[in-house]
Amino acid sequence: MKRFFCVILVLCMVLPSVFVSAADGLSIVDAAGGLETIAVRWTNTSAAGGYNVYVKKSSDAAYPAAPIDRQLIRYYGSYYRADALGLAAGEYDVKVETADKSESAEEKNITVSAHKREGFAFSKNSPNKSASGGYNDDGTVKTGAQILYITNENVNTVKFKIMEGSKEKEYTGLKNILQSYRKDSRPLIVRFIGMIDGEKVEGLITSDGKPAFLESKESKNITFEGVGDDATLKWFGINLNGDKNVEIRNLGLVLFTDDGISINGSNENIWVHNNDFYYGKTDPKESDKVKGDGSLDIKDGAKYCTLSYNHFWDSGKCSLIQPNSKSNTGDGTDYLSYHHNWFDHSDSRHPRTRYSNVHMYNNYFDGNSGYGIGVTSGASVFAENNVFRGVKSPMLSSKQGHDDGTFSSEAGGIIKAFGNQLTGCGDVIYYSDKTGSDFDAYLAGTRDEKVPETVTTKQNTFVKSGTTYTYKNTYSNFDTAVDLAANPDPVGSVVSDVKSKAGRSGGGDIVFDLSSYTPTDTDNPDTSHDIVPELKKMLEDYTSSLVKDYVGSGTEYPATSGTIPTPSPKPSATPVPSATPEPADPDGVFYFAEPGLSGRTVTASVSNLSDQGGVMFVAAAYENGVLAEALTDTAPIMQGDTNNAPHYDITMEFSKEYTDVRFYLWSKDTLKPYEEVRTAK
Repeated sequence: MKRFFCVILVLCMVLPSVFVSAADGLSIVDAAGGLETIAVRWTNTSAAGGYNVYVKKSSDAAYPAAPIDRQLIRYYGSYYRADALGLAAGEYDVKVETADKSESAEEKNITVSAHKREGFAFSKNSPNKSASGGYNDDGTVKTGAQILYITNENVNTVKFKIMEGSKEKEYTGLKNILQSYRKDSRPLIVRFIGMIDGEKVEGLITSDGKPAFLESKESKNITFEGVGDDATLKWFGINLNGDKNVEIRNLGLVLFTDDGISINGSNENIWVHNNDFYYGKTDPKESDKVKGDGSLDIKDGAKYCTLSYNHFWDSGKCSLIQPNSKSNTGDGTDYLSYHHNWFDHSDSRHPRTRYSNVHMYNNYFDGNSGYGIGVTSGASVFAENNVFRGVKSPMLSSKQGHDDGTFSSEAGGIIKAFGNQLTGCGDVIYYSDKTGSDFDAYLAGTRDEKVPETVTTKQNTFVKSGTTYTYKNTYSNFDTAVDLAANPDPVGSVVSDVKSKAGRSGGGDIVFDLSSYTPTDTDNPDTSHDIVPELKKMLEDYTSSLVKDYVGSGTEYPATSGTIPTPSPKPSATPVPSATPEPADPDGVFYFAEPGLSGRTVTASVSNLSDQGGVMFVAAAYENGVLAEALTDTAPIMQGDTNNAPHYDITMEFSKEYTDVRFYLWSKDTLKPYEEVRTAK
C-alpha cells in the first residue's frame, strides 16, 4: 500500500511594529537597538537651533552630561536620525532634546546586542589577541582613541593632528592622515557618513593606472566603520597593507574599481564584518570581470583574519585567498575564519583557497551558480555547519572529484566536511573510506576527527612558466591542533540568523530581492551567471538620501516634512531543511530537525493525497533519539486525490528545545507509531 502525503511547515514569528507619530513639535518616530548601536529617528514640525541626543543605561538614574557627538546627527528631509555607537550589550534609554532645551522626547528599555567576536582574529594564540580595532572587545571605545568623521564634503579637506614622538603634526585629507598614522600609537576610529564618491577622493592608490583604493599602511588599532544604514564607498575600495588589529564594518562597497576590500600584505588580526558587497566596476577587457574583480580578497601573508556577517550581492568573484605569491610551495599558516556570511546568488570563490588553513562555519550559500568552497595548491579547509541551498557544486578540490578543469588547473587541496546541510544542490562526492584521492571533500564522523594521512590529493604539483611547484598533498588537521576561537551555531539556525544580521545595519539602504528576480539567460536565478541589469542600474544611480550632515554649531536645523520611510522588512525565517520534508522511512515518518524551536510556534499543514483511507497523523518531539513528548493529539486525515486533497492545519507551540520533531503518518492497519507516542510522558 502506497501513501503520498505533503507536510508543509510554517514558522510563525512576531515582528516588531514601527510607530510613526504625526504629533506637532518634537516626536520620536522609532528607536531601535542593534549591534552595539542605537538608531533613533525623530521629526519636528518646527525648526530648531540644534539637537542633543543623550544615551544612558536603563539602570542609571540620570543621563550623562555630554551628548553623543553632533556629527552623528543627520537630516534626511522627512526625519532626523542619530546613531549612538560604541555601546556594550544591555538595556538603554535615549533622549532627544532641542539645543535650547525647550522640547524633548524619550524612549526607554532599548535592547543592544553584542557583535560576535570569534574566529582566528580573536584567537588567544594570535599576535594581537583581538581585532576590535579602536574598540574594546565589549564594544566600547578604547581609552584615548581618536575619532575622525569623514563625509563626501570633507574627505579631502579634513584636518587631523597625528602624534609623532612627543609632538603633534597636522595633516589634511583622509589619504594623508592614513598614510601617516603609523607614526601615532593611539587607537583610531574612522567613521564614514553618507556616500563617499571615489571619483572625488584625492590620493587613492591605483590599480592598472586607475584610482582604486583608500590605503591604510603599517598602522594598528584602527576601526573603519559606516554610520547608520547608508554609509557607502562608491567607485573605490579599501586596501590594508601591513596593518595590525584592524576592523572594517558597516560599509556598502559599490562599483569598486579593483577589489572591494583587499587585505594585502603582512596584516595581522583583521576583522571584516557586516558589510554589503555589491557589483564592482565592469572591466570590458576581461570577460570574467563583468561583475567586477574580487569583493573581499586576502593576499600575501595576511594572518589571523575573521570575515563574518558580510552580504555578497550577486558577486562574480567573492573571495580569493592567496597567502604569499613569492613562497607558495609550503603549508600556509595564515589562519582564516569565515562565518555567518551570506553568499547571495554569487557565482564563485566562496572562497577560492590556495595553500591556507581556513575554518568555514555557519555560512549561507544561497543559489550559487558556480561553486561554493574551492581548494587548490595544498589548502586545508574545515567546512562546518554551513547551509548550501541551490549550489551547483558546493565543494570542489582542483583536478579531482567533480572538478572538470574549469575550476582550476592547479594542484589540489582537501576539504574536511562536518555537519553541513545541502538542499537542492548538485552532487557532492564525500570520500570517507580513508584511502584514495579522487573526492570533493572528506566527510568527518565527528567534529574533532583527524583526516588520515592516507587521504591524499590526486595531484600535488603544478607547473607554471616552466617552474614546477610542489604542495602538501594531505590535510593539515589545523582544526584539531590550534585554537579555532569559534563556537559554531546549530546548522538549523544559520539561515534565519544570517538573513537577519548579515550586511549593514538594518539591512542597508539598497534593497533588491535576488531570489525572485527572473534573469534573461535562464528562468532560475540560482543558475544564472549574468549580471542583473536592474541592480546594476540601481547602483550606478545610487546616492545617499542624506540631505545634510551637521558638524558645526549655531546652524539652524530645519523642520521636517514629507513621508517618513519605514525600515526595510527583515527576511522571515526559513525552515531548514526544505519546507516540504521527504519520508525518512517506509513507515511514513517525516523528520523536521530545527534547533532553536524554543519559544516558537510551528503550524503543520497536512494533506493526504492518496491512500486507502483511515490515515492518522501525530507529531512527537525527540531528544537525542529518545521520545520526549507528544506534541499533538492523533488526528484522522481524510483521503483525497492529487487535484483536490483535503488539508488540515495543526499548530504546535514549543516551550523547550528538542533534537528533532517527527511527524507520523500511518493507516489504521499500522498502529505501532501511535502506541509509541501515546505512551510518552
